[in-house]
Amino acid sequence: MGVVGFAGAGYDRPVPWGLLTRAASTPPPVRAGIVVAVCVLLFFVGMGRSGLSGSEGFRAIPAWEMLRSGDWSVTTLFGTPYLRKPPGIVWAIASSSAVLGETEVAARLPSAIAATLACLLVWGAGTRWFGPVPGVAAGLAMGVVPVVWMPARSAEIEALHNLLVLSAAVLIVDRLAFRDAVAWRGRALVAGGLALASAGMLLTKGPAGFPALAGLVVGACIAGRGVRPLRAWDAWAGLALGAGVFAWWTVAMRERMERLPVPPVLEDADFLWRAGKELDVALLVPAALAGALPWAIALPFALRRGTGSPADRAALSVSAGAIAGLACYAILGVDNPRYAMPSVVLVPLVYGAAIRRHAASRGAEHAWGRRLLLGRPLVPLGFMTLVGVFYCQWYEHWRQVRHSGRSAAVALADVLPDGASVVADELLDTRPEMLWYASREKEHRGGRLDIAWVPGLPPNAVPAHAYVLLRCDALPRLNRPPEMEVVAGRRDIQDRPVEHRGAVHKFEYELRGPVR
Repeated sequence: MGVVGFAGAGYDRPVPWGLLTRAASTPPPVRAGIVVAVCVLLFFVGMGRSGLSGSEGFRAIPAWEMLRSGDWSVTTLFGTPYLRKPPGIVWAIASSSAVLGETEVAARLPSAIAATLACLLVWGAGTRWFGPVPGVAAGLAMGVVPVVWMPARSAEIEALHNLLVLSAAVLIVDRLAFRDAVAWRGRALVAGGLALASAGMLLTKGPAGFPALAGLVVGACIAGRGVRPLRAWDAWAGLALGAGVFAWWTVAMRERMERLPVPPVLEDADFLWRAGKELDVALLVPAALAGALPWAIALPFALRRGTGSPADRAALSVSAGAIAGLACYAILGVDNPRYAMPSVVLVPLVYGAAIRRHAASRGAEHAWGRRLLLGRPLVPLGFMTLVGVFYCQWYEHWRQVRHSGRSAAVALADVLPDGASVVADELLDTRPEMLWYASREKEHRGGRLDIAWVPGLPPNAVPAHAYVLLRCDALPRLNRPPEMEVVAGRRDIQDRPVEHRGAVHKFEYELRGPVR
């Protein structure tokens, strides 16, 4: 069954939406070009202007160390094995940097490309399921949904992970909503695609995307009025195969970790249930949907069961699946809306489904849908594009001036002599890019710095000839005491002279020199 068949369930008359309808009537390459043009404005323009900031250093620096060492199996950060996250985004950044060099553009390019591919995927799925007008609207909505702007412009995990989860989600909905049209060859393709997508998800962010997929299965059962979707063995086989690949990698990494000369830095599962976060968890669903405004207001219109056609089943699967996925995250104790993003990025498809349903409605339902969909879809799409362009460029300026450690690194490089050894823990575990930029600044001046990450700064771990960089603000990470309290009373630290004081964003630090 092709696009005409899927779009034919009530969507068979012209929709008076002006330029959006005319855009949808153009050849597919032109429609894809429109979506890509919006993505370029939002994701690519000026993305290398600011220095690394936030947690970007934890992705980019290991990638660059990977390129220099040639070892693509174990990620390291200043020589210390760093295994808090799987290496998916590090591999992507290393691949990009192999071509473009160790630059901010190379670090952020994989995220921008992943976000663009996600928009094209939503456009293609929306067109296949709901028709050309809803498809174009959904693809554009995916680009201008606020929650994707910063991940798409950052050397971070979310954009790549969202693309992989979205790929698996589209395959699941397509398989379960159009189950009667799937032959053996199609089932093999579904299984293979899900194996690749699920393996990629797990190798990028572990099992963080599976609550979103579990919600989609629930949505498919709701749309199918029973558990028949659970019998799609090819979908389960693909997910199991992807999980098997990840399990093999995990076992191999455990064996490799046992041979490492120093213990690796591992993830703390502090984002799940713990005492005192009940209110934040209760507010997760509305907070996550707020990041998908204005498209999230289409959820009630898309949640209706409809006629039971394949397009209606797809619409209900996606809309109910998005809500069920958010509920899964809340049940697990997730309180940060960023971690629920794999379910939120389904909302643009919900918007496309709602537009299709509105086009087929009559009377009061049509009038209600018109109000719910903000009258003319091109108006909010255009408005959100302008807001996104302005916000992204403002954010780049703010990140350059206030958030990145690049400017502080120059002052640090001025203080440190050529060939100095620097030992750090808490500040490096907060803003690693500052030390990387300081080292690069020294290299540009013809010198070098030797930087070592020593977690916990245990006694006698700081050589007498080395400098030690201490974080001195009262904002401990993961409920640890402030670093200055950890080293209080230790003569090997306190007897060192203070050579420099500064701040990166809200984090204060001081540099203590060698023992004299």
